[in-house]
Amino acid sequence: MSAMLALLTLLTLLPTSALAASGSGTGIKATTDPNLWSTRLTSTGQSYSYRPPTAAGKQLYCMDLGYSYRYGTASFLNSYTYQSATGADSDALWDAAVAGTGLGEMDAATKENVKWMMTYIADYKGDIPGSLFMALQTYIWDHQSNKSAGGDTSGDIDAGGFANADTYETYLGYVDWLLAQKAKEDAEFHEQIEKYTAQGAVATVVEDESAKWAVYAKSSVSGRQSFFAYYAPRKLSFEVQPGKPDRPPAGDADITLKKVIAGTNTGLDGAVFNIYRDGQIVGSDVTKNGGIIEVNNVTKGLWSFVETEAPSGY
Repeated sequence: MSAMLALLTLLTLLPTSALAASGSGTGIKATTDPNLWSTRLTSTGQSYSYRPPTAAGKQLYCMDLGYSYRYGTASFLNSYTYQSATGADSDALWDAAVAGTGLGEMDAATKENVKWMMTYIADYKGDIPGSLFMALQTYIWDHQSNKSAGGDTSGDIDAGGFANADTYETYLGYVDWLLAQKAKEDAEFHEQIEKYTAQGAVATVVEDESAKWAVYAKSSVSGRQSFFAYYAPRKLSFEVQPGKPDRPPAGDADITLKKVIAGTNTGLDGAVFNIYRDGQIVGSDVTKNGGIIEVNNVTKGLWSFVETEAPSGY
């Protein structure tokens, strides 16, 4: 007997593959957002407004020592070309940045912290985005061998966004706060993983390929700084433990779920659900194609769907 169950949300047992895309362009720009500006000092004590560069619409971090971005004339800014990528292609830009900048000097744990903080700050909606930007900039520079404790090494060379002596401790405090937020997220993931293990599923923390992006900008002129940004929110990925069936026995029923905007029949993509049969987790996925995914060829049992993450903006 065939059955069709119309529910308010729809999922599939199989993960969807993220579409990757890449692009390129010429020139970087100074951000026009005053919340991201900060006042810094040159090595001679002269103050100036540091306005982080952007490319492809993304805020970028300085990755290395070089001729100072603060002297950014039109010819200076236009000497840069950038690559942008989404999805799996972002990993190639990460590898290029690691190979071509001071990121390559960092150990694996530090690199993961940089990834996480870039992602967190990109999503940050609080009152101190500029301070958090400079905190991460300080963290990056603090883990490179050619750092200069005073910030700039000369009037023409910029030390990668490293904090001035009078703001260094302040930014380190923000770094500690950021890493505490990461530790909290790590603990929450660990707690969820333990729950899924008890239910017979193996859960691991992965980067969300569907949301990932990266931008990498380099100058054609030797000795100028390079810039980079990376975004990769984390999520749980599931698989069934060895000895467990990777899916329930095949049947002849179909389940259709549709996730809708409240008060309407308009489908809503991007909601993350776990899928259970008779209390046993059998999959996890995200609504798509107008909020609809079909679970086909299911067998008799109690099927349940638990939303674990709302779409962005909901």
